[in-house]
Amino acid sequence: MSIEDRRRYEREWLELNEQESVLRIWDNDRIVHVPDYYFDQALLDMIARLQLEGSQEFVNTGKIIGEALTQWSQPRSDTFWEYRIQQLIAHGRLDFQGMPGMMNRYAVKIKE
Repeated sequence: MSIEDRRRYEREWLELNEQESVLRIWDNDRIVHVPDYYFDQALLDMIARLQLEGSQEFVNTGKIIGEALTQWSQPRSDTFWEYRIQQLIAHGRLDFQGMPGMMNRYAVKIKE
């Protein structure tokens, strides 16, 4: 690694370290800070699609998370997706049945 590259990486790290955002995405060859709810609408759209495809009222959370991990190129962890699902429940956007916090033991649906 060249000295110039190392210095650039150091500057970029210092800039990232000063930001208070908890979610960052890679866009146009740079890191972009976005709110933690950035993917929520896409997640809701996916849940609605899975409800229709499976002709089910509730969709297993493990299935949703697995789909999110494989469908979107921006890498996120299963923990991140489950957190966002739980936030959507807490904010009244999703209904659930089962035991939240245990990915394969609960299911969600779009709240009507």
